[in-house]
Amino acid sequence: MEDGGVAVPDDELNFLFVPDAVEAAAVFAVAQQVQVTTTVPLLHVSDATVGEVIDQQQVSQLPLNGRQFLELALLVPGAHTSHGASTGTTTPLYWRPGQNSAISVTGGRPSANAFRIDGTTNTDPSFNTYIVNLPPDAIREFQIETASYSAELGAAGTGQVNVVTKSGTQAFHGSLYEYLRNSAFDARLFTSPHELPHFDQNQYGGTLGGPFISKGTFFYGSFEGLRSSQGQSMVMSVPPEMWRMGDFSDGPPIYDPKTTRANPNFDSSRPATPRELRLNTAST
Repeated sequence: MEDGGVAVPDDELNFLFVPDAVEAAAVFAVAQQVQVTTTVPLLHVSDATVGEVIDQQQVSQLPLNGRQFLELALLVPGAHTSHGASTGTTTPLYWRPGQNSAISVTGGRPSANAFRIDGTTNTDPSFNTYIVNLPPDAIREFQIETASYSAELGAAGTGQVNVVTKSGTQAFHGSLYEYLRNSAFDARLFTSPHELPHFDQNQYGGTLGGPFISKGTFFYGSFEGLRSSQGQSMVMSVPPEMWRMGDFSDGPPIYDPKTTRANPNFDSSRPATPRELRLNTAST
């Protein structure tokens, strides 16, 4: 082939040189990238287990009285509040005010549940209550399993509560908070006295997470403190003015128990009343 004075055989043609201009052929590589984005659940939600996952949005946005995350377990069908030592306020053997873990799952006893944090046992062996009470700011999500547990779970006959904590990221993140409750902001109940009893409660704490020196290792920690001071008001009966003066004529009879005898006219099929006494007494 000949064009403008340069002859090159046709079977050996690689480049074409033109006297007026020299053009360089550039080789471009075509790059193709396929990116698939999905969210991998930290807990299994699609298997034979019967239960429900309380996700991060529910944990962080739903209001909680006292910031007790376990109250969100009531969103699961078959779970409701219960009573007993698990409430933390009924027995000195388990005295943990503000740490109520008394929930009944599918009709079971509140002491028949098992609690875990990141798969590690978090159950008090004496009362089957949770030991470490995490603040909601440290919880990623948690799952309540009510039936058909997998082989890895056990130690309880009703509810399985598995909490997954948050983890650190490549950047440092943290938070500080303070929650205040005070009697100055409270409304009176029907049974409350004219002046409400003193109540002052502070819940404060913070979180911090981020990377260690190595970019492949992360940390996340949280702290929460609780300070509560509360008085109580009760409706009680006090002696009337006549009794305080020593006049008991309008009250129940006062007698010496040694002077009593059976009332032959008492009908045992009916309850005793002030007019129908089980015993005849001699007033003193």
